[in-house]
Amino acid sequence: MYIETSKEIGSKVYFLKPIRKVKCSLCNGTGHISLGKPLNVEDDYESPSEFVQSLVHQFTENYRDAVIGNTKQYTCPECGGKGMVKATFPKYEVGEGTIVAINMIANTNGANMMFAVSEDGNGSTPRKLTDDEIWLDRDKAQRKCDFMNLERRLVPIGCIQIPQSFAKTIPCNEKLMRRLDEWRKAHKFETEIFVDEKLNLFDGYTSFLMYRMLGRNDVPVEIWLTKRGRDGFSNRQHVPKQKW
Repeated sequence: MYIETSKEIGSKVYFLKPIRKVKCSLCNGTGHISLGKPLNVEDDYESPSEFVQSLVHQFTENYRDAVIGNTKQYTCPECGGKGMVKATFPKYEVGEGTIVAINMIANTNGANMMFAVSEDGNGSTPRKLTDDEIWLDRDKAQRKCDFMNLERRLVPIGCIQIPQSFAKTIPCNEKLMRRLDEWRKAHKFETEIFVDEKLNLFDGYTSFLMYRMLGRNDVPVEIWLTKRGRDGFSNRQHVPKQKW
């Protein structure tokens, strides 16, 4: 069996690397935090207003001490002084390497190419990657990386704003049946819901409709932050085309 590919042994390729550790948000990666005097809340106060005044005074003193550097440093309790913590959500970065071997793996569904990629500057065991997991063009790999790093979260379906251009559109039965078939097989849709930071939907309308038909209160969305261009309009770059 012959499979055509533009990648060969010796080709420089790019791939996505999982980010295992991220900078600690509590200490901002320094490994330590600076604290002033602990607040005294155990004294007996004659009235609530006196208690509030005492807190305001203590906060003021701590702020002044912080400004002049009169604080003590402690090991960050979040990262244990390492400055890095385990990534809570999957994040990726672009890696680069060289193809050192190519194998063909055949099964009942056909055959696939498997590439052994040796990461540049890393003497570890070569990564085994499929054809759609490596790119000859770094920009394409970066676009895929940006897509994978989109913020994903569950939001109440009632908070998603549907533009009139979608609300007036009736998707064809074929697309709705395709979504329904996806749900029956995996309890999820291949077409994801894309919204901007204000939860305005701009892709994945059929998945939204199916979630609503299924009575789901919270639905998964991908939040694509917009950038303002010179003309003042939002500009979403590298948005993958969806079959909505």
